[in-house]
Formats: sequence, C-alpha cells, structure tokens
Amino acid sequence: MKIQIQLFFAAAVSTTSSFVLAANEEEKISALQWSHIQKMNARCLEHARKSKQDVAIAIYDQGGILLSFTQTDGAAPATGEVARWKGTSAAYYRLATAKTAEWGIPALPKIAIVQGGLPIFSADGKPLGGIGVSGAPPEFDEECAALATQAAGLRN
Repeated sequence: MKIQIQLFFAAAVSTTSSFVLAANEEEKISALQWSHIQKMNARCLEHARKSKQDVAIAIYDQGGILLSFTQTDGAAPATGEVARWKGTSAAYYRLATAKTAEWGIPALPKIAIVQGGLPIFSADGKPLGGIGVSGAPPEFDEECAALATQAAGLRN
C-alpha cells in the first residue's frame, strides 16, 4: 500500500508555550504537538495496512484548524473529504461523530453524522482537537482513530 502524505502544520503547534508546568511538576498539555500528530498518523496507518484498508486521516486542533491530512494512495478522493468532515465535527463539538449522528440534526454547522470522528483530549481532560478517519467501515474508522489517539498518550 502506497501512502500519500500531505501535512499541514500550524505555527501554534510548535510553540513552547503549548506546555504549562504544573506545581506538582507534571507536564500538562494544552495543544497538540507535532510528536502527537506523528504518532497518531503512524498508528492509524499501521492498523489500516495490517487490515488491508485504504483510509484518510485528518487531525484538527481545538479550534477546528487542519493540522495534518494523510491519505493512502488507494483511497478514493471522497474519502479525504469525509475524513476532514468527521475530524472537524469532532473538534468543534468535542464529541464522537457516532454521538452527534444520534442527535438527528444534520443541518447543524460542521456536524458529521457518520461514525469515525473522535475528539482528542489531554490526559487531564483538556480539549485538544479532533481526528477523523474514513475509507473503511465506520466502526473500523473509529477504532483506527481511537488507536491513533492512544498511541499519542491522549484520550477521546
């Protein structure tokens, strides 16, 4: 499986002010870092390759700005659009797209109504963004997004 990678990297991601040292010396993450994005993409792509799935992965910051987009060569062009739709929704609403689908309000702004998008939170619960995966069955897309987030030491 060949992989086409397009990376969008916001300047805010690389700032040192993205980390705040707490009084108890534990590092609290307040923004997605490049290392998180690399781990998320690598883990999801590995899972897709092993499962022989062609996918697209879109990772957003907490404001809904695209930080990273990755798509395997075999994925259909629409797959990327759907992954971005799911990722944007997860970042904006801070909920899994499977949950926003249950609302039954498809006309809300930037809302995805298909499983495969997950919000991204720091270990201490601070919202960091969203990830959208598309190209495989929706259950697989969500599983891939969850594995990606876990690989970066973050949660959904």
